[in-house]
Amino acid sequence: MNSTEFWEWVEATKKEAEVNMPKKFEWLSHASEAGIQRAITQFYPFIWHYTYDLSEIVGRLPHSPLRTLVAQILSEELGDGNYAFCHLEMWRSFIYSMGVNKDVDVDSLIDPKVLKIISEQSNMIRNVTVSYT
Repeated sequence: MNSTEFWEWVEATKKEAEVNMPKKFEWLSHASEAGIQRAITQFYPFIWHYTYDLSEIVGRLPHSPLRTLVAQILSEELGDGNYAFCHLEMWRSFIYSMGVNKDVDVDSLIDPKVLKIISEQSNMIRNVTVSYT
């Protein structure tokens, strides 16, 4: 796979997600409050690992417009220098605003299956050839 094929794959994947995602999240329209709380809490570690994965990619890419773009996305995820706008902290605040007990550490609520999925994704990123990132 060369870089052109990679970006074509990315576009096809995005289009497939646009079609399939509404179906996958349809259950939210009739979910209980507790169900929604669980769902938003399980998404939290994806945000946490996303910044680490982006930094891994930035560190491995050669100096290029793509590296600059990924670094810009990483900066935005981290709040562009303003911790209050760090997406991870914003998501944590959102979780608590949805009624999750503030006395409970969000990390302790994460399903081990979710952490396994994230670990597998991160390992794929670490093991991919730089030209494909």
